[in-house]
Amino acid sequence: MNSKTAKELDLIELLASLNFYPVKRIKYDVWFFSPFRNETTPSFKVCSKINKWFDHGEGKGGNTLDFMIKLKMCSISEALKLLESKSFSFHKPKKANNETTQNIEIVSERRIQKATLISYLHERKIDVSTARKYCIELHYLNIQKTNSNNAKKSKSDNRLKPFYTIAFKNDLGGYETRNKIFQSCLFVKAITTIKNDSNTLNLFEGFSDFLSYLTLMPHKENEDFIITNSTSIVKNTIEVLPNYTTVKTFFDNDESGIKATKLIQENCKREFLNESLKFKKYNDVNDYLMAYRR
Repeated sequence: MNSKTAKELDLIELLASLNFYPVKRIKYDVWFFSPFRNETTPSFKVCSKINKWFDHGEGKGGNTLDFMIKLKMCSISEALKLLESKSFSFHKPKKANNETTQNIEIVSERRIQKATLISYLHERKIDVSTARKYCIELHYLNIQKTNSNNAKKSKSDNRLKPFYTIAFKNDLGGYETRNKIFQSCLFVKAITTIKNDSNTLNLFEGFSDFLSYLTLMPHKENEDFIITNSTSIVKNTIEVLPNYTTVKTFFDNDESGIKATKLIQENCKREFLNESLKFKKYNDVNDYLMAYRR
């Protein structure tokens, strides 16, 4: 790997691989607790638009290569070897094709306890203890800019819209969120990997189907799981398929789910099981669970 390639590697992916996750996001600015020291207020910022970092605590910043050199206190050549190693697997950051961005600030992460969220799980027939094991209750603010209606119409003010939801973390530190009213993705879309050193891999499209499966089959919890969180990134799972003797898919019984199943089957060289056929009268695993426990 040369310096030019290293500088183009996605900083947010690199930070996630090192277990540093976003605390808040305001437009293109993604804030973290500094990797260089202990702190209680996030002062380390990555601008996702230009893929550069700046540490406000030290007044220093740079690109991905600069970050690795500082973090590991090593030379350029040593940093390049680290970035090239199999420990890291990054991509160039995608350029935004519009100005629509999230202005999110996390307020708190806690055990699922709000009555409305527990009621939602009961409605979906999902075991609450299982949901608590893999999900959290997330409270966050959505900072929205709105035009003022007073005399100074040229200016804008900020409104803080509070939300609380069930949240399921992905491999890059983003969250898939859901409650009775809405569902969304916060920060960054990515797959979620749950490893238990099993030779069997189960693939799901969404976390509600994953939780529904464990509600139905709790004795299968010791297997490995990947929740793609979107059929558009199912291709990101192909490279791990050779690591398993058995691969099972539980994608939705719709056009995108059928395409995802076909893609996995075509790239699986070991035993492949399309488990969606077991609930073919239903759209997904959760629909089946709700009918089964009606």
